[in-house]
Amino acid sequence: MEARNAEADGKGRESPIANQSRNIVATLVGLGSEAELFHDTVGDGYARVDLGGHMAIYRLRSRPFKNWLAHQLWKSQGKAPSSEQLSSAINVLEAKARHEERSCQLYNRVAPDPEGGFWYDLSDERWRAVHVTSQGWEIVDRPPILFRRYSHQQPQVEPVEGGDIVSLANYFNLRDVDIVLVFVYLVTCFIPRIAHPILVVCGPTGSTKTMLTRMLRMIVDPSALDCMTLPRNERELVQQLYHNWASYYDNVGALPRWISDALCRASTGGGFSKRELYTDDDDVICSPSPCVAVNGINVTGTRPDFLDRSVIVRLDPLPNDARKTEKELLDDFRRDLPSILAAIFGVLSKAIAMFPSIKIKEPPRMADFAAWGSAVAEAIGFGQKRFLDAYQENVRRQVEEATSGSLVAQTLLAFMDGRQEWIGTASTLLTELEIVAESLKISTRSRGWPKAPHSLSRRLNELKPSLLALHLEIDHDRRGSKGERLIWIRRKIPQGKEGPDATDASKPTLDSFTVRDSSAIAGTKT
Repeated sequence: MEARNAEADGKGRESPIANQSRNIVATLVGLGSEAELFHDTVGDGYARVDLGGHMAIYRLRSRPFKNWLAHQLWKSQGKAPSSEQLSSAINVLEAKARHEERSCQLYNRVAPDPEGGFWYDLSDERWRAVHVTSQGWEIVDRPPILFRRYSHQQPQVEPVEGGDIVSLANYFNLRDVDIVLVFVYLVTCFIPRIAHPILVVCGPTGSTKTMLTRMLRMIVDPSALDCMTLPRNERELVQQLYHNWASYYDNVGALPRWISDALCRASTGGGFSKRELYTDDDDVICSPSPCVAVNGINVTGTRPDFLDRSVIVRLDPLPNDARKTEKELLDDFRRDLPSILAAIFGVLSKAIAMFPSIKIKEPPRMADFAAWGSAVAEAIGFGQKRFLDAYQENVRRQVEEATSGSLVAQTLLAFMDGRQEWIGTASTLLTELEIVAESLKISTRSRGWPKAPHSLSRRLNELKPSLLALHLEIDHDRRGSKGERLIWIRRKIPQGKEGPDATDASKPTLDSFTVRDSSAIAGTKT
């Protein structure tokens, strides 16, 4: 319409309507520039606006910023902008934010403090945040530019002094050894920039798996979606992981390989590349949030790299006389949540002070988590040794799941029973393992069985850490007399077991893990 009006002027002059529209766009740009413009590390433009008493951070292309900008025009001139005028103004503001203003890294829910300590976004209407240092914690009304927000996020309750983190045991149906692991996991979820283990909760029907994950989510990252469903493609999964600080998935069965790999990358802080739109050639690098949990009747992941990053928690059925209605339980929990949250911040403050003095002689795989977990355990009162013992028990569970869930591991352990070492090609080993598998009534036609020597080598590479924990060491770098590549498998004698009886004392047997029915494993991708 504006273009036609301009063309209607045969003398080439701009029509009054077009001139008025241009002036409105210029006014919108001026009003938007009164906010504090900046761009994030991805390149998206943002504005920090004053809402009268508190500050808010809006993405320039978001609906909240468009509403704010239109409201500013209405207040100043009593006019409402058209969609085209608003879009044109935001295009200019986006360019200004990207090319003329500073870059700020934005975080989701939890952020590091350059001066030491951590920030936690309460996600309330006043944009307040909790600042935790070694000196304590406080609620800050105007925190620095730190956080991005999404529509699903719910405000966190305001923490209130006077609680005790140990009171959480009244709400969780946990075994004693798992109380230490879950409490430490929970507090470390408030620590950014470390690799967080994947919390794997399993148990039969009626063991409160879903309720445990819902409550943990309410503490760490309250959301309208307290427990989520795994999507069907990687793009949606990356979106979920990027938009949630804690991504907790309910009632999960066997994990496909692509989901297992994506959750592993998220756990250790790996990035994902995606196109902004299907028509774009430019990549957008997403660094997803690393706090992930899954629950199901069985341990959902069977791949060694997934299990190696997991904290496995097994729940028992809850006795009938201990049950409450969901409303009763959640009402009590919400009543105690403010003091529980304050207790967590108190523990985190103590852990920050203790962390520099934490030493671990032989750090496990998730070394940062183990170090911070030790500090948290000391701050709670569990003590570092009790936590590391519980974590070592968790490693045993990882090994048990990895070996009992793998047809190759089951067969190899039986094959090496009574042997000190074996050397040969992958082709020869595959042939010999097939003979053993037949004696164990394991089907070599199942998906879990390697169909070629190179596939066997890959499976052994995946199983190396778990088999080493069972004192079997695998070396692929040996060469035969004709230059062929050899696999060398030998029994590794654990420290303190040297002597004439070392072989028998260190030898793993089939009793050291649970042999699953091969028909149940047959449909599982490994």
